[in-house]
Amino acid sequence: MTPNNNSRQVIMNSNNREREERWRTVLRERNSPMPNRNFKGGRSGPRRLPPLRESNWYRVSIPCGQKYERDFIINTLLNYIAPNVFVPIYKTSATDASFYVDDYKTAVALQNCHYKITMSDGFKLKVKVKPGFPVYHIDDKLKERLKQAMVKRYVQNTNALNLSKFYLDPDLCSDYFCALVHPVMMTTVLDIVAEHIPNLKALNLEGNKLQNIERLSILTKKFSKLKILYIGDNKIRDIHQLDAIKDLKLEELKLTGNPVCNKYKYRQNEYVRLNGHYLENRNLLRVNDTIRRQKFLKQGRLPVVSFISEMPRTRHLLNTFTMDSLITRTMMSITITGYFQQLNIKEEPIHYFNRTFRIVPEGEGYCIRNEQLHISQPSEVQLNELHQQLNQLNAQQTQSEMETQSEMETQSEMETQSENLLKKQMALTLSQPTNMNLEWSLKCLRETQWIYDNAFAAFQEFFKLGQIPSEAFAK
Repeated sequence: MTPNNNSRQVIMNSNNREREERWRTVLRERNSPMPNRNFKGGRSGPRRLPPLRESNWYRVSIPCGQKYERDFIINTLLNYIAPNVFVPIYKTSATDASFYVDDYKTAVALQNCHYKITMSDGFKLKVKVKPGFPVYHIDDKLKERLKQAMVKRYVQNTNALNLSKFYLDPDLCSDYFCALVHPVMMTTVLDIVAEHIPNLKALNLEGNKLQNIERLSILTKKFSKLKILYIGDNKIRDIHQLDAIKDLKLEELKLTGNPVCNKYKYRQNEYVRLNGHYLENRNLLRVNDTIRRQKFLKQGRLPVVSFISEMPRTRHLLNTFTMDSLITRTMMSITITGYFQQLNIKEEPIHYFNRTFRIVPEGEGYCIRNEQLHISQPSEVQLNELHQQLNQLNAQQTQSEMETQSEMETQSEMETQSENLLKKQMALTLSQPTNMNLEWSLKCLRETQWIYDNAFAAFQEFFKLGQIPSEAFAK
């Protein structure tokens, strides 16, 4: 009896259908004359990945990575790309695992791990890297975590808050991505700070990859007492961006490490060289600390001479000096310009100076009400001319030295005597408030490089400790 094929029924469940479909796929691949798209020279492998473009952040995804422990994946990748290291912002989903890194070289090293690592179950680890920024939602729970993290970064003694590299904070980065480069996150953090620390005086925002600082304009409204702001090691490129913080009454602003500093690198080096002239801000109108004001104010002959002796040695080119004056009944304005050579540096650079005095009548004499000093670097043409003048001056000085050697020796002896007399006067002055004898006063000044203030401070310190012998007071 012949069966009726038209009435035959085949019943298959979903598992059987999936198994049959996979089997057909295998047979089709085996019988196909076309090579596998990943076929390379007789062996299969991953396709060549396109080069990675530079970005601030990169998303590293691990397909099927949800089946591995987080620490296991991170440690496996760290061991493979050593000595490179990274701090991941890790997330998992139903199908894969992903994390974010902020360094281009690290991202490239991770991309090179693709299909290079064999896991314990025999599978090759897939690592896909592309530019990407984490998506997050700011809720009350995150705000509470932000508060807890900032509490550890706040220094109560100086009323300062350190938010440098905030996105890498160990209390946050394991669960949240808190990058201040994101405007919403920056606003949220500053709102929290303003609520709890309205009298903040110092804020450090270094190393947060800030490119646009327009959002920092709210600092003027929220922190009226802010005096110190560090925004170095970011990605600020335009000097005009600083307009956002121009209304802040800052005493110290740090920009080091930003691309904008490269545009003024020449001027920056020049400032560093001139830094030796004034190590501290001596504008008493901007110094509120009473002790510092007293320290900066020099009264009397010896303190003034001692302060001048601390300044770098210079040689003024007197033939380049000019003087302009404007005189009225109520004021005199005198401007002196010229060039000088700094002698305490190996290169002995030449600088241009412009010094202006505002003098007004006071009592029976006159008083300098205002003084401004500007120092800058001459152009190459001016430097060449000045060096020629220096060579001529040096030749004339050499000839003069040979002709008047005996006179100079006499003058040197007089200067030595004058210097010894000045040192003796300094010792006598020191002996009055300290009650030490002349020998020990000279010894104290000698050990402090003849700086009167340092000598007196050293005496006070050792006197309190009881380390000055009684013979120092014997007369």
